[in-house]
Amino acid sequence: MAIIDIHAHILPRSLAEAHNEGRDWFGTKVERTAEGRTQLTTGTRKNQMSTPEYWLDYPERIPLMDAAGIDVQVISLNPQLLRDSEPLEIAIAATRAVNDEIAEAVGKHNGRFAGLATVPLQDPHAGVAELERAIRDLGLKGLIIGSHVDGHNWDDPNLFPILEAAADLGAFILLHPLSTRSGHIMPAFHMTNLIGNPMETTIAAGALIFSGVIDRLPKLKLCLSHAGGYLPYAAGRFDHGHSERAQLRQNCPRLPSDYLRSFYYDIITHSGSGLQQVANIVGTDCLLLGTDFPADMAVKEPVTFLKNQEWLSSEARANISGNTAAKLLDM
Repeated sequence: MAIIDIHAHILPRSLAEAHNEGRDWFGTKVERTAEGRTQLTTGTRKNQMSTPEYWLDYPERIPLMDAAGIDVQVISLNPQLLRDSEPLEIAIAATRAVNDEIAEAVGKHNGRFAGLATVPLQDPHAGVAELERAIRDLGLKGLIIGSHVDGHNWDDPNLFPILEAAADLGAFILLHPLSTRSGHIMPAFHMTNLIGNPMETTIAAGALIFSGVIDRLPKLKLCLSHAGGYLPYAAGRFDHGHSERAQLRQNCPRLPSDYLRSFYYDIITHSGSGLQQVANIVGTDCLLLGTDFPADMAVKEPVTFLKNQEWLSSEARANISGNTAAKLLDM
């Protein structure tokens, strides 16, 4: 059984090259701090990468994977580089370049990597076209999307064709927090990450459930980052609201808790008891090993973490570690 990490990010080599040459990367200004961290500025968005390891080239990642017991990383673009607000021609060029690079890395490293695409989201036709190219021509396994698209939630009708195409293609989707929209109320103590990121994931999932998108796309293979944010714990509140508010029943015929098993969830809880709570709510067959490598908020020793969960059966542990992902990604 291969140990598969479905949640691992890259900064593309083309970004490092842009920095070294003193130019922007497809609309993003790239700077490095004295500590070697990366500062990305795209329009009004400013994000700092938490570790210098984002600059590692693909071969340099492999010893770290070996040390963590990971056989395969499913690599995806750092979500802060998703092109959701740039001019369309820039977004198309950027996403094609990233997808080509990831496909090249997958091909060169003897099964140690699989890849998720990124697609232009400003235009559904361009997004679907690039997704089809990435899956059919490049052999990538799915795509990464942000929790919102330039402030729009995933129930926006303009975004439906991209999700529909992903379902039709059997593409795996990793939904990841993007540029937390509540930063103005939590400016200190890293709360935009600690609180804002799980909130973003919960909003995205709630929009998909209450809008009826999940009912319309029953074959969608979508994984919610960071163990679903607050979604598993909020199921009771969602159900109560559904029973009390007609608006919530308009496009959502079943109880919201009935939809929890329509998603997959990575294991990033940083707590054995937290993971057990999620498993009790959604089931172990919906859990996937993911680390968020190489962020400082990543799970550093995921295999050891799972081995220490004595409440897991050996079958459940094997499925979480890689068997379920192998089936989902047709590996």
